[in-house]
Amino acid sequence: MNKINLREVAKFLAGLITGDFLVGLWWMSTGNLPMNFLGWRLSNQTVSWWMAFDAILIAFLVYYAWVRKTKKRK
Repeated sequence: MNKINLREVAKFLAGLITGDFLVGLWWMSTGNLPMNFLGWRLSNQTVSWWMAFDAILIAFLVYYAWVRKTKKRK
């Protein structure tokens, strides 16, 4: 897979992870935590760690997809 395709995949994944981050933000803002979701016990602390991981992953994907420049070979 060439680098252009990998960048397009990174853009798509950045959008998906951003949606995941927004779901965590929505759950924290509604005041419904702690709750059980698909057998998992979600508390404010669990969702905070989940959102922190998502933020780091989004930053990496955005850097790779949009910020990083390709090096031209001579």
